[in-house]
Order: sequence, then structure tokens, then C-alpha cells
Amino acid sequence: MMSLGPVETMSTEGEYDARIVAHPDGAEAWLAKAKLRLSRGDHQAGVEFAIAAASRAGAVPEAGRLLVEAAARAGDAHLLGLAAKCHLQLFPDDRETSVFQRLVPPRLLVPTPQDAEELDAFNQILASIRDRRPRRYGQLLQCLLALRPRSILEIGVFDGRNAADMIRAGGRTPAQTGALRYVGFDLFEEMTPEVHEKEFSKYPLSRAEIGHALSAFNQNHLLIQGYTQDTLKAFRQSPDAGPIDFVFIDGGHSEETIQSDWDNVALLMSEKTVVIFDDCYLNKVKELDGLGCNSLVERLARDPRYVVEMLPVHDSFDKDFGMLTIALVKVRLRPHGGALRRLLRINPWGRPATGRS
Repeated sequence: MMSLGPVETMSTEGEYDARIVAHPDGAEAWLAKAKLRLSRGDHQAGVEFAIAAASRAGAVPEAGRLLVEAAARAGDAHLLGLAAKCHLQLFPDDRETSVFQRLVPPRLLVPTPQDAEELDAFNQILASIRDRRPRRYGQLLQCLLALRPRSILEIGVFDGRNAADMIRAGGRTPAQTGALRYVGFDLFEEMTPEVHEKEFSKYPLSRAEIGHALSAFNQNHLLIQGYTQDTLKAFRQSPDAGPIDFVFIDGGHSEETIQSDWDNVALLMSEKTVVIFDDCYLNKVKELDGLGCNSLVERLARDPRYVVEMLPVHDSFDKDFGMLTIALVKVRLRPHGGALRRLLRINPWGRPATGRS
């Protein structure tokens, strides 16, 4: 395989993250993170960050080549074929380079009748990663595109936009998007002003509205209405529940509700599962007491069973009490055999709240 080029030590990843916080649309720091993770054997994260770089790089060939390298190292032939064909649309001469000759089997470059539709969908996902607002949600899509899950569980569907984007990114191509399993939990019509205030929540669309929108491109979704303290537990105990490959926790924002959601989700995890929490608050003010995932993920970061990582793109919003800065936190089970030897400890208030909305 090709050389990844100079790789700095793991201690510099915080510097890359700081550069991403300051300039989330720049490709250079994402490229550096991808190279670093690949050098450590963390191929899943390497692919994810190479996708992030490719989505932001425009006509910079290094990013496309690195995504090809990352997909090859991860053994992901499906992504390798998509990434290679997409790259060759921009840089056709690269087909004759030693990189493509060694990494990309010729069968993956054979034209198919589905190429136009599949490459258009792939490019649209990359554009969504770059252009998604709030910015932090693009990180969900790059993770899903790298993971290629069989199932997605979302707590807090709201208006269904994240659901639609996540299904498309996880499926990668229109044919597979239609069959990907999605389960979404929300109060939908049961949301009340009291719960809205207590949980620091949003008023969701109706379950029928969300279902109608998802049915346009996915035939394997289930929307469950009610309080997750009850509905998620019942789902988890059902015979066809899991494990779930990707979970996004963005429902009620009280610490009590987030803890309850995690207690059920933790029992649906496998070694492949990625769980992402929204609402890690980077500015600690009294108005946020009892809210957010901060306390929980700090405990998980001290638990040797888990790898915990704060994702670098943050969003900031001007509220009545001042600036609210929000980050996503990723949690995975630690692989057996110590492939990820270093626990990515987080300190939510250890860096200034400089995220951008």
C-alpha cells in the first residue's frame, strides 16, 4: 500500500481538532487526523476522517487518494469502488498511477448501469457533510458513510431531517438506502409545554408527517411514539431489537432522560456499534444545570469498557442566558485485543467555547 506520508504523534491530534474548530471547512486538519488514525490501525476512524477531508477538499487530489487508501486498508470494497470512481471523474489520469494499480482491483472500476445514479448519490452525501447546518451534524453523516450500518436508531426525530440524511449516508446508494433499517423515537403529538420546558426540547412534527417523508426513499423504518423511559425499554426487550449498528441520542435533554436512554442503548451495542450523543455543552452556566450529556460521558470516559471521543466541530447559538456551544460525543465499545490502546478522554470545559454555528 502507498505511504501515508509524515505522521505526527498522537499528542498532536488535539492541535488538529483546534484547527477544525477554528476552520471546520478546511480539509488539511481532517487529512492529518485521517493519516494519524490509519497509522494507529484505527481504520474505521481513518475512513471517517478521510471522508470528512474529501467532502471539503474540492479539486485537491490528495484527499481523494487518501480516501481510496483508507477504504482499501479498511477492507471496504464497496466504498473503495465508489471512492475510486468518484475520484477518477475529477482526475482520470490517476487510473494509471501505481496507487490505483496496487489498491483498486480492476473489477471495481468496471462501468455499470447504476454508476450515474450511485455516484450522484455519493457526491450528494459528500456535499451534505460539507454544507449541513448546524455544522456539527455533518459529522453524523461522515461517520455513517464510513460505517455502512445495517440499522440506525435515533432518539429525538424532531423534523426528520437528520433521519433522512442519516439513512441516505448509511445506505450510500439508493438501492441500499431503501432497505436500511431505521427506528426513530419521539413524543411526536404527545409533546406538551411542560415536557418541552423540562427537557429543553423542540416541538416535533407529527409521526404521520415524518413517516410520509421517509417513505419516499426508505421502506424499512419504524417510528415509535411515547416516553423513551417506556418505549425504548420495550423495544430493547423485543426479540428483533438488536444489536443496533448506529445510535444517535438527541431526545430529552435532562440528565435523567439521557441516562435512561443510555441504559437501554448500552444493551443494544455490539463491537461495531457507534453511539453519538448530542448536547455536550461546552459552556457551563447555571441555566444548563441538570441538562446535557456531560456528566454521563465523563463517567463513560473513565470506564475502561468504552472509547469516548468528543467530535471537533461545534455549534454556538446566542441564547437569553448567553452563548450556548454544543458538541457531539462518540462512544464505542473498546475492541478486544487492544486495537485502540488509548482512551480518548474528554474534558468538555477544558477548551474555550469557540465553536461556530
